[in-house]
Amino acid sequence: MKTLRELILLVIVTLLGLGLRWVDLGGESIWLDEAFSLDMGLKDPAGLIRGEPLDPGNPPGYYVLLHLWLNAFGSSVESGRAFSGFFGTLCIPATWLLARAAGQSTAVAILAALLVAVSPPLIYLSREVRVYTLFTLMITLAAAAAEGIVHDRARTPAGKAALWIAFTICGATFSYLHYYSFLILAVFGLYLFIRLLPRGIRSLVFLFLSYVLIVAAFLPWLPMFREQIALGTTRGGATWIQHLIVLPLYSLAGTTLVWKEDGTSVVAGMTGLAMLVVYLPSLYWGARRRTLPIVSLALPMGLIAVAVFISVSKSPMLQSRYLSPVFPCLMLLIASGIVAGFSVWPRGARVVSFTLAGLMLASLSLLYKGGHKEDWRPIAGFIAKEENTLPAYCYEDMGALSLRYCAPWLNVKSIDPVRLHFSPAAERWEKEGLLNELDSSAAGFWMVIYLSLPETMPELPAIDAYLRDRYTVVSEYGASIQSPKFPFLHLYRLQPKRP
Repeated sequence: MKTLRELILLVIVTLLGLGLRWVDLGGESIWLDEAFSLDMGLKDPAGLIRGEPLDPGNPPGYYVLLHLWLNAFGSSVESGRAFSGFFGTLCIPATWLLARAAGQSTAVAILAALLVAVSPPLIYLSREVRVYTLFTLMITLAAAAAEGIVHDRARTPAGKAALWIAFTICGATFSYLHYYSFLILAVFGLYLFIRLLPRGIRSLVFLFLSYVLIVAAFLPWLPMFREQIALGTTRGGATWIQHLIVLPLYSLAGTTLVWKEDGTSVVAGMTGLAMLVVYLPSLYWGARRRTLPIVSLALPMGLIAVAVFISVSKSPMLQSRYLSPVFPCLMLLIASGIVAGFSVWPRGARVVSFTLAGLMLASLSLLYKGGHKEDWRPIAGFIAKEENTLPAYCYEDMGALSLRYCAPWLNVKSIDPVRLHFSPAAERWEKEGLLNELDSSAAGFWMVIYLSLPETMPELPAIDAYLRDRYTVVSEYGASIQSPKFPFLHLYRLQPKRP
């Protein structure tokens, strides 16, 4: 009877999470990463597996699966977001499974699943056409299998083998989803080695064989991976320290409550609140009652430590989104601490619960309010009303895919900000023949300025002055109309000035 009640509660929580992830999927405009994902997902899957085309920074597994989904359910951004929402929803029962495999009570398992169901950052990522929810699901399932192995949940040799097979399959799968998998596999390997060492050589042999198979499964992609490494792609840039500092807040409230645009003091205050009022009490109560699931601490802390080490010693590799796959572990940690807290200090546990609920509800209310992505739909609508036969040039080229999606009839041309960097004074534009091409457009053209790189954002005043001096501005749509959150998106309809 208790098992049935637990399963009913789990189904209710899962359906709640599904509703939160799938409601109003078209409310926000497509943004550049989503446009890139859709573009890749519509490519031939056989070509993707061969690295044709090659994503400079990711393996092809997500795009191949996305291709199958888009073929079955349509190629719209809403369909792509539903794909992410589907796997984001599956993270809810996967978290419950992890909690039970770690020996946690029904109350902890259901609470952890509920926290994942209503988690603002996980819901946000479930409403984007990106890999993170599928990545999170596979890592959570791998953690559940690892806990089953550590706690010897299987009673038969076949059951023990099944747990190792499940862990191996999950590891091989998520190694084709995101390159953070290498960091996570390192943490998993160390965690399992330490936990299994007292059992003797037999368990360590299974661990070794599992990792041999995971590596063997990745070998066919190794030449493409080496090619990606040669491209020199980095993650996180100079802001990785900021992402590390705000991680406690991001893991609970995402970016919709407060973020860097709100100022350092506000973000620091909210981060301190998340750490002092939620995380530290949960850790203390869980440790005091000896109910703290070790995996819920070991996996996130290990991943952060490895990411920080690589960021300091080699290349910036720490970004909030890349750490999101361990958020179910953090929600399990908090759930375990809160349940333990009601036995140690009920009043304090209620304070933590209300604070956490307040952070999440406030963040969710702002999440569904919208306005978190640059909106390309009014840009496309403005062009359609004025003159939709003119070519449109996008600087930077990152905006071209989003504009093509919203205006499929438009002839969109990309201006590479590396090869055709504007500063100083459009010298590269002139050298590479771009200015001659623009000047020869007697009927005029559209120029979309979309600046997303730290090197190009300061160029906006110079670009604006240059275009107004060289061309006649027939009409424009820009920051005065667009949300002030995205001031680096501006549209001009230009004509060469007559001599």
